[in-house]
Amino acid sequence: MKKKVKCWEVFKCNEKKCPVYKAKELNCWLISETHCRNEIQGKFIEKMEMCLSCEVFKENMDLAALKETINTVDTQFKEFRSIVNDRDRELESMSMELAIGLSEVFEGLKKISSGDPEVKIPEISEVELIAKLKHMVNMTAENIGEIVDQFHEFAIGLAEHFDVMSKVSKGELNARISEDSQDDLLKALGMMTNQMIESVSREIAERKKAEGMLQQANEKLIGWMKELEERNRETTLLSKMGVLLQTCYTPKEAYSIISQTAKQLFDTESGALYVMNVSRNIVEAVTVWGESLFSEHVFMPADCWALRSGRVHLMDNLNSGILCQHLSHPPPVNYMCMPMIAHGKTLGMLYLQSSEQGLDKPEGVGERLTESKQRLAVTMAEQIAPILANLELHETLKIQSIRDPLTDLFTRRYMEESLEREVSRASRKDIQLGIIMIDIDNFKQFNDTFGNPAGDFLLRELGNFLKSGIDKESITCRYRGGEFVIILPGTSLEGTLELSEQLRNGIKNLEVQYLGQTLGHVTVSLGVSVFPDHGSTGETLLRAADSALYRAKVGGRNQVVVAQAIK
Repeated sequence: MKKKVKCWEVFKCNEKKCPVYKAKELNCWLISETHCRNEIQGKFIEKMEMCLSCEVFKENMDLAALKETINTVDTQFKEFRSIVNDRDRELESMSMELAIGLSEVFEGLKKISSGDPEVKIPEISEVELIAKLKHMVNMTAENIGEIVDQFHEFAIGLAEHFDVMSKVSKGELNARISEDSQDDLLKALGMMTNQMIESVSREIAERKKAEGMLQQANEKLIGWMKELEERNRETTLLSKMGVLLQTCYTPKEAYSIISQTAKQLFDTESGALYVMNVSRNIVEAVTVWGESLFSEHVFMPADCWALRSGRVHLMDNLNSGILCQHLSHPPPVNYMCMPMIAHGKTLGMLYLQSSEQGLDKPEGVGERLTESKQRLAVTMAEQIAPILANLELHETLKIQSIRDPLTDLFTRRYMEESLEREVSRASRKDIQLGIIMIDIDNFKQFNDTFGNPAGDFLLRELGNFLKSGIDKESITCRYRGGEFVIILPGTSLEGTLELSEQLRNGIKNLEVQYLGQTLGHVTVSLGVSVFPDHGSTGETLLRAADSALYRAKVGGRNQVVVAQAIK
């Protein structure tokens, strides 16, 4: 027989440090060759808690002992589960034996009540209570006269017992048998049955609680997965939008990409992208998505609190918040305006709203912008702003490179590039192309008389006149000094001559006033050439029109001359 060792003997404890120093049978279950190690079952938790509160145990416990403890806990858990399963099988077997035995007992009682004194049922049963009941039935049959009264109470008690068991089988776990019977057997039966019902109820409650916790954890996990998938989708869309925006040449291309992305990111909300004009005094919606937009398409910057403050303006309580003036009436349930600022310059605003209207809705009622949607909108606005700023700068530089700063007409370089393109297109489609070269008559003398500022003013007025008198498909350019060139795609010689005469007469009748002084009437000379009659390239067409213009000058000015046809 192994020697029983006490933990305080191993660790050399003293009475002050060890909580069980004077205990008689409570030995350490963690140390090998001890009484508790061999008979761990029974007070496992109490012993474990006592060891964990022991200062000496904490000082002497090592990794190996800790691993051994974990293995012991695991073994005990498995043994506990095995005991529970065995107990379930025993309860099931006992319930079956109890039902069969009670059936035999009631059958015997039925015969006794019908006057059959020869009733005899087997008293063998694995359930002691059933065996006793059978024995009582047999005794009742032999001594029917003596026990009728007391068995009446017993029959009522059994009926109550079966009624309670029936309720329990239907799920009424709160049903209990009365334990106030005067009969010891019925009282014992009631107590045993109630204990069994309570045990089953506790186990079912624990299982339901565990299932509920597992279900909640599973639902949370599914929610997190869906949220993660949505975040990944949003990140992918924003990344794709950023790549596409980097490849855009014009703001118009960018607006289209932003609109498509916004429709996918905010599929249940409505919104718009607003951009300020060049003068910074008007804000206009350049793209809109969603079913209904409860905001004006054009308004002044002062009408929006976000543009005023340079911060995000979120409105989630229409009854107590400050509304922007650009909203329609009634406004949406809630909305947010996000200013787009880049390089210290406000470019516009990203607007997002719920799809419902109503000032009469109480707080918390109606579809609202979630926090995730709000964060997503802010991220999108921050990503869009610098790209739009770069595109705006690129567009400005492009305009400056192709527009004459004085007349706002196209430059000579742009004209030459456009002319080659239009000649190629005319040759490919087998159509005509008209060229008009215009020169202001006596422009040097005009400058000498009225001064160069007046000459510049005259050039601006002629530029405005030419832009207003030419269709959008035509290309009007300042060629050099006081000369202009107009490219007329798809125009015949007759059409080019007709337009030339209209321009000549219009300019002749134009009254120009500068600083309150009338500058007098100005005339122009015009040279005309047409593809392919007067040349097959842009250079030959310009040379032909220039030659015709020279002949118009020599011939007396203020006239239109057609170039000589190629022989």
